[in-house]
Amino acid sequence: MKESTQTANAFVRGANLDTSMMYMGSIMSFLVRAKDTGCRFAMVEYRARPGNELPSHVHLFEHEIFSVLEGKIEFHIEDQVETVGPGETIFLPKGGHMHSISDRTIYER
Repeated sequence: MKESTQTANAFVRGANLDTSMMYMGSIMSFLVRAKDTGCRFAMVEYRARPGNELPSHVHLFEHEIFSVLEGKIEFHIEDQVETVGPGETIFLPKGGHMHSISDRTIYER
């Protein structure tokens, strides 16, 4: 993938109908897109439905960083399992590490 040399401009963007989409029962809001930063960075707000699971997948060219705001998210990275809760961040390096993500939040009424 060729890296762009374009300069990024400052902007403000929030989660709304123009920046969001449904994905596998959850809401993804694209707050910073790769094209906004010359393919150097992107940021997505992911609001998972409790019990939702994303299938195993690989990112060959980009790292992933998840910061959990509420609930508990379980990450399966190859043979490793990490449970991440509020205030915690997990870094998943690029390069073929198969991983899946499961929302393990239990809400009481």
